[in-house]
Amino acid sequence: MSRRPTKLRVTILDRYVGAAYLRMFSMCLFGFVVIYLLVDFIERSSQLFKKNPETIHVVMYFVYKLPQMLYQVLPVACLLGSLLSLTILAKNSELTAIKAGGVPILRSTAAILALSALLSAATFALGEYVVPGAVEKKDYVYKVNIKMQEWKEKYRKENMYYRDGDTIYSFGLFVPEQDKITDARMFKLDEHFRIVERATAAEAKYENGQWYFIDGTYRRFSDGVPTESVAYDKYPVPLREKPDRMKVYLAEPEHMSYGELARLARDLQRQ
Repeated sequence: MSRRPTKLRVTILDRYVGAAYLRMFSMCLFGFVVIYLLVDFIERSSQLFKKNPETIHVVMYFVYKLPQMLYQVLPVACLLGSLLSLTILAKNSELTAIKAGGVPILRSTAAILALSALLSAATFALGEYVVPGAVEKKDYVYKVNIKMQEWKEKYRKENMYYRDGDTIYSFGLFVPEQDKITDARMFKLDEHFRIVERATAAEAKYENGQWYFIDGTYRRFSDGVPTESVAYDKYPVPLREKPDRMKVYLAEPEHMSYGELARLARDLQRQ
């Protein structure tokens, strides 16, 4: 007589243990968030009300900060909730009764494991899709509505390097508002990584889809010895990188999603 395959199903035991776990998890999460809010409010109260902002802006600051708080305390609440729920079940001799009924410990905690996996996935999704945008809005409210300062995008502007084939570009300062670069340098290398061409300029500008070095010097080398030197007012360079691609936003790494971190790493490697 063949036996039917066992199907995974939610039993009364799973619902009971899962409910006990969710109660402890909810209490821990609520407690951590309240403590986080109180401590953060007390520490920042002098700065939050220094410019006499509207109350709604202070409230919105903490509303936008809430996803970040949840992302930070969810793992701890998940761990502590599982420990407390199992401790209470053991204290009430319920785990003993479960084992006496022939249910293995691993099977009796299946609900906790499943719910923890779901909460872990939710935490990852929260950090990937919600936290970065909420943090940016929180920073904007704090900067503009609470501290009454002008909001400026933060870009990486100094000491930038790009490689395009056998050519390396070095930029001292990038001014994204004007599509302009100061202290620009270009080095073209041969197969032995020796410099064969070098161009320096006080600044570089992007005009009509083309980068130009302005007020600089072009030099050509042969076996490391300069063979030609020409001063120029405007010199076109074959840099294919557009200004929009050079505007790497300077967000704090802990405020970036995994996808944004991966893109930033690729951009830095390419440069």
